[in-house]
Amino acid sequence: MKPLIGLKVLDLTDGNPYIGSMFADYGAEVVKIEKPGVGDLIRRRGADSGDKEGIYQAYYNRGKKSVTIDIAKPQGQEIVRRMVPHFDMLISNVPEKVMADIGLSYETLKELNPKLVYGILTPFGEDGPMEGLSRLRSGGYGS
Repeated sequence: MKPLIGLKVLDLTDGNPYIGSMFADYGAEVVKIEKPGVGDLIRRRGADSGDKEGIYQAYYNRGKKSVTIDIAKPQGQEIVRRMVPHFDMLISNVPEKVMADIGLSYETLKELNPKLVYGILTPFGEDGPMEGLSRLRSGGYGS
């Protein structure tokens, strides 16, 4: 049974795409945003030398559609803002402070789509002693 058929998820996770794969497994349409030229950090993990993609890419990004957009650039941020009204949910592992720095905060996006569910799960938290590690893992987006 696929209880999430009809749900549309915009996946901005990088290096830890597990949550998006769970949504896809349950029937959601998941569109993965990846960095141009390199893709998701997970693409090479588990790859043999010379391979462009490893086993983790196949496993964790299964069932997803993929598009490359550089969300660190204003043009990429604008593309994401134009996509948001067509999605039910946005998921990210980029800290909220960084998302705000690049114009993709919940406050900004809910004006474009008041029903948007906005979920962020960072690897080291939003504040506290390891918060800086989350900012480092966010691919240089924002400050």
